[in-house]
Amino acid sequence: MKNIEWYWNVIHFSIFSLLICSQRIFNYPLVKLLEIKSIKNFYARRGVKNPAGMVNDVTTNDEYSINILGANIQMGGILVMLEYSIFNIFQAVSGLNLLAIISEQKLSLILFAVLLIFPPGFFNYYTLFKNEKYLNYFAEIRQLAPLQVRKLHLFSLCFIVLTIGILSGSFILLQGVLY
Repeated sequence: MKNIEWYWNVIHFSIFSLLICSQRIFNYPLVKLLEIKSIKNFYARRGVKNPAGMVNDVTTNDEYSINILGANIQMGGILVMLEYSIFNIFQAVSGLNLLAIISEQKLSLILFAVLLIFPPGFFNYYTLFKNEKYLNYFAEIRQLAPLQVRKLHLFSLCFIVLTIGILSGSFILLQGVLY
């Protein structure tokens, strides 16, 4: 279980790092604008000494940034994709269109959605968020050599691409069997 937890946190760290990189690209004009002396003075009169640093902190902080929230959501999304892939493969193997049966009744559809969302929530809670484990793993990953971190990012990319491939393949398999 410790290995699964380690690699799951590696994927979480990689997604978080990617979000920070993209955020820096999009925030570059804003940060440059906030470094203009007159704008700095404007914010200084309101008690903000470093507005550009504040923007960077809001987007890069491990505990409360908008990017950690995005990474958390994407970690759940990856698990939901895997669950839905298994569901599609089960439908294809059984030859039943279970989604059509489920969507006939509103209660069944709600139960299906709950069963699709809660297991990833529990898994992520115990591997990432309980006692803020991810912060310890982030610190551990940041201490690794840059080449090792790149290899971990490559592993994460391969895992995500494989997950998307499995989901796509499950839809293709389902399409071939049911229709």
